[in-house]
Amino acid sequence: MIKSIRVASFLSGLFTLMIATLTGCNSLQDSQVNSFSMTSNRLSRQAMQSRRFETSDMTLLLKAIIAVLQDQNYIIRESNSKLGVIFADKTTQEKRPTVLWGNPVDMFEAGIPAPGFGIGWGGFDGPSFGLGGFGDVPYITRRQTSISVVITPALQSKGFVVKFLIQNRNFLNTGALQSAWIVKEPEVYQQLFNALSHTVYLEAYPL
Repeated sequence: MIKSIRVASFLSGLFTLMIATLTGCNSLQDSQVNSFSMTSNRLSRQAMQSRRFETSDMTLLLKAIIAVLQDQNYIIRESNSKLGVIFADKTTQEKRPTVLWGNPVDMFEAGIPAPGFGIGWGGFDGPSFGLGGFGDVPYITRRQTSISVVITPALQSKGFVVKFLIQNRNFLNTGALQSAWIVKEPEVYQQLFNALSHTVYLEAYPL
């Protein structure tokens, strides 16, 4: 009887070990897949944010980047030619919502509940008018866009690699931060690089 119990316990333990091993293998495969996926996403993001410029003049490239940013209303916060970095910001005032009797009624873009407002027909009673009771609903008043630029020597060819990173932050009328996110639209970065390519060419070959 005792021997049977030991055999059963052994088989149960062996079965548990096999399940754990298989689960571990699956977890490792999932981890490898996730790791590959993250690497792929990272590479595509790097390709979107980075460009190589075939110029040996670091000063020319730095001046061209500053000129492009200033043309797009960025204010240069910091620039260091030795480190190859530039930080700039710009603030955009957002359109104020429609206000009726002190209540903002257009809050769809802010993603915050807005006062109810509407006109309906109440049958024999004629038209009806309704307005919610939210007196101080917060809304977005400004967007701050920050851009950081890093310039590094190209490793396997001549020239420099320029990398842009753009971040947006929305602020409410209360002064609080409503949301923040990194810009991932390829066309935004493409426009910057197109402008920079044009400016670098003009700096190198002035008319």
